[in-house]
Amino acid sequence: MLMMLITVCGWAQTKDSIDTSNIVVAYDYTCHTADKNGTKVDEHYRLAVLVGDKTTWSTGYLDAMQHENKTRKELIAALDEQKLNIPSVYVGHPSADKVTIRETVLVTDYVTEEEKKTINWQIDDDTLTIMGFLCQKATAKVRGREWIAWYTEEMPTMVGPWCLYGCPGLIVKAEADEIHCFELQSLKQKAVPIVYSSSPTDLNLSRSKFVKYRNKTLTDPAHLNSTMSLIHENMIKDVTILQDGDEQRPIINGHSFNMHPNAFQPLDLE
Repeated sequence: MLMMLITVCGWAQTKDSIDTSNIVVAYDYTCHTADKNGTKVDEHYRLAVLVGDKTTWSTGYLDAMQHENKTRKELIAALDEQKLNIPSVYVGHPSADKVTIRETVLVTDYVTEEEKKTINWQIDDDTLTIMGFLCQKATAKVRGREWIAWYTEEMPTMVGPWCLYGCPGLIVKAEADEIHCFELQSLKQKAVPIVYSSSPTDLNLSRSKFVKYRNKTLTDPAHLNSTMSLIHENMIKDVTILQDGDEQRPIINGHSFNMHPNAFQPLDLE
């Protein structure tokens, strides 16, 4: 049985519904990385992209499809998803020309807001059939990495996973630098609330300053070898320890903290 052992302090998060999806697109994400011993490993998670009339929201699948009264299995899965610190990207929020990204570094939530930039996709003649969709190749440099995308005009929506958008159709697959890969898993017409979460403890930074700080912090050797040494007392607002069988799960500032991370591979370099 999952049992709460310790709770310290108070912590509150506000969740506001800002739009409703017309389409829910699910992607499988793979990151090729290594553990602290240098052994090659793959990290996986499931990503949801909720496409609304005003806003497109890309986030962890369980985060997007959250509901009250989770079963024990669903709760454990949601805690495991939190360990991956999946960026939550809102294209078209707070206004049509803005992109807002919420991302967790260690135990602190950061918010960056920027202008929505046009991605200069170069369309190639190459085609490929993926998931039954006829797809065309496009390439672009996005946030410091060279991305290869395969999009389909059979779905007339210019969206994709994470911060990838603007192809002349739905992005079905996208790869960068032989490290990151998004692949379409499912596509459904479904109405799901697009939710924006916020907390008084959120820190606001420019995107360039945040990326520089995040990449420096999470590539520090201590992040792999002694993760807790990077957590300072003034960073902690709330702590809950959950006992799951023989494992203790620290929940810090509302996030399931990853005690054994693999080498950090940022999606964006700038």
